[in-house]
Amino acid sequence: MGATFEEKVNTRIICASGKNLLKMVEEGSMRLDFYYRIASGLGIKIPSLRDEVVLIKKFCQLYSIENKVSISQKLLEFYQTLPWPGNIRQLKGHLDKKSIITNSMKLDFDELDDELLTHSSSLFSIENET
Repeated sequence: MGATFEEKVNTRIICASGKNLLKMVEEGSMRLDFYYRIASGLGIKIPSLRDEVVLIKKFCQLYSIENKVSISQKLLEFYQTLPWPGNIRQLKGHLDKKSIITNSMKLDFDELDDELLTHSSSLFSIENET
């Protein structure tokens, strides 16, 4: 930037959306040329946690191993009932916060999870309105 010569670069742009982009083009809320620019590459559909509850269990098992903590069965079952509008990032962030605050090798249901329930429900209804 600001140079007086051209330099060839190899870049990749990664886009993510929870929306149907073709539908957005049809509705006029996204330009067709922009859609073709971002849709011409490799497309990977990552299932949401609310659609693939088994992923919650797998992620929690992996998190337990990597962080040397135990997640109670009651807590795991609770996590499988949540909509997780923030998907895996929300679950990981919550587990990280919980691990730091509880300062214990065993994670069980506590007030952080009550807070999560309130925030997840609110965020899920906002997400469904858009």
